[in-house]
Formats: sequence, structure tokens, C-alpha cells
Amino acid sequence: MFQNKLLKNLIRFSIAYFGIIIFVALSYCQCLPWSLLIFLFAFYILYLVASFWLREFFFHLGWNPMSYLIFSFFSKILIVISYAFFLVKMFDLEEKVIIFLYVIGYIIACVFDFVILEATTKKNES
Repeated sequence: MFQNKLLKNLIRFSIAYFGIIIFVALSYCQCLPWSLLIFLFAFYILYLVASFWLREFFFHLGWNPMSYLIFSFFSKILIVISYAFFLVKMFDLEEKVIIFLYVIGYIIACVFDFVILEATTKKNES
């Protein structure tokens, strides 16, 4: 049942991500770097799934949710910054375009991470 909700949220994320990121890319740089958008999309899907499973693992162990927040905050920052450097080195676009699209995609992923967190806590409370 809950896996179905996760799948629905990932589908909603996919639709929202491509809709918003294509609009932003066309309005900001008048370009549509498909390979960059696909790399970002794959990263954010992995980001959301890993965040979900790590959260489930921490809750299953019965650890304090605050320890999960501290651990995930610092680990996510390291992963996100290192992936940004990877993208800047890999693509020939201007750095500001890559970072701007990356930040917009990250904001979308954070919103859906929060939605998945809400669904997870509702499941664990019942």
C-alpha cells in the first residue's frame, strides 16, 4: 500500500520536475539541454529513493528522528555539492546555467522529499 503511494509521489515528481524545469530552462537561457536534464532527473530520483529508504531504516532501528535529520542533512549537503561539481566539469554550458537548473531541481526534490516524509510519518504513527 505504501509503496503505491511512493510510486504515485515519484510520478508526480517526474511530471512536476519536467514541467517546471523545461519552463525555467526555456525562460532563463532559451535552451533545452536534454542530457543535463536527464542527468539531474536521474540524480533526484536516486536522491528521493535513497532518502526514503534511509529514513525507513532509521525508523526501523528505532533511532531518534533527530539523529536521522542531523545525519541526512550533512550527508545530503556533501552529496549535492559534489554532484554539482561533477556536472560543472562534465557539461560545456555556462556554470550559472547548470547551477541554476540544479538549484531549481533541488528545490522541487526537497518539496517532494517533504511530501514523502509526511506519508512516512503518517504510516509509522498508525
